[in-house]
Amino acid sequence: MKLAHTIPLLLLSSALACGPTASTTTGGGSADASSNPCAPHGQLHDGHCDCDRGYVAQALSCVLRPDAGALLDGGEDADGCGPHGEDHGGHCDCEAGYVEQGGICVASSADGGADPDGCGPHGVLHNGHCDCEQGYTEHEGVCEPLAACAAPDDQFEDNDSDETPAAAPLGTDGGAATLRLCPGDEDWFSVSLTAGQTVTIDVLFSHAEGDLDVYLWAPGAEPHTDMPAGASDGTADNERVTFQAAAAGDHLFVVTGHNGAQAAYQLRVVVTP
Repeated sequence: MKLAHTIPLLLLSSALACGPTASTTTGGGSADASSNPCAPHGQLHDGHCDCDRGYVAQALSCVLRPDAGALLDGGEDADGCGPHGEDHGGHCDCEAGYVEQGGICVASSADGGADPDGCGPHGVLHNGHCDCEQGYTEHEGVCEPLAACAAPDDQFEDNDSDETPAAAPLGTDGGAATLRLCPGDEDWFSVSLTAGQTVTIDVLFSHAEGDLDVYLWAPGAEPHTDMPAGASDGTADNERVTFQAAAAGDHLFVVTGHNGAQAAYQLRVVVTP
């Protein structure tokens, strides 16, 4: 539930759109438009362009795929198949869930064809990132199944949505409840405050086990559409939110794993005065 994801996706639609013109080169031994309009990066075959690896047909010309430039410039992927496949006999052997398209392995759709938005059959592209179905999480720009939970859920379940929050365990003696967040899960809590009271929420965990975040909303806010009133979503151990209530009421907060992360954590909620 980070407000801004960090895994960019590569859009393929522009490379697949048909254009009205074809680019050709002449001279120096290169074929001209009358003999091979697909040159210099492809050959005309049965009225269509068979393009070199890293290029796709656009009308009667071969144009560079927007996601292939680094691969063709001597990057880490020397065979040009991308990170999800290897060259074999002039073609790409792609990993499960990927198909060869234009000489590069791209995510496949449910029917086995190429997936235009790249998220695979279990998600759709939204604002440059994958919105994945329940039970899936975004990994390297593709929706993949969540891992199994490393241990049973905690005693506050079932508090997986803002409609079923658990009452936050309060403490003033430094104690903390030991809880667990499973992959793709969210732990929602409610804490009642009067105007002027301050709540401090500590989520204590090891970032090496999983990247957890915490967000808080004031009474009357809609968590799915309104920005949180407090947030902590760093990339190190532990998160803390401190918030002073402007009005009395139940304040919602959620502990969530970035990209479906799971981890054991301790929750400490202190209200003052």
